[in-house]
Amino acid sequence: MQERSRRTLERIYRAGTEVLEKRGPSAVTIANVAAAAGVSTGSVYRRFGSKEQLLTVIQHEFVEDFKAEMASRLNGEHLQPDASLNDVVRVAVEGFARTFETHQRLLRELMLVSTEIPGVVEVGSRGA
Repeated sequence: MQERSRRTLERIYRAGTEVLEKRGPSAVTIANVAAAAGVSTGSVYRRFGSKEQLLTVIQHEFVEDFKAEMASRLNGEHLQPDASLNDVVRVAVEGFARTFETHQRLLRELMLVSTEIPGVVEVGSRGA
């Protein structure tokens, strides 16, 4: 993928996430996302195909980021190599709590969306 195309894809994804988080699922329209990203509606359709697919990608990326964060916590500086089970559980719970606190609004909106869009619930379920 060309660099410019990758940057446009990223802008659209970030704009969609921001619209969802700040304004809710009903505001996630191709037109609103395109305006927030500073691109044409055609650019959004070419890269995501539909609102449903964009929301599914937002859910997928959230799940992947969360899994990477948890892996980092459990394999990185948060735990010593000889950590006890209690330490592992503590670090995991702290990671969950931090994610829920940091992304409270986005999680709420993704849960709402998952009641309407099967792809979003499927991605969330696989991630869980």
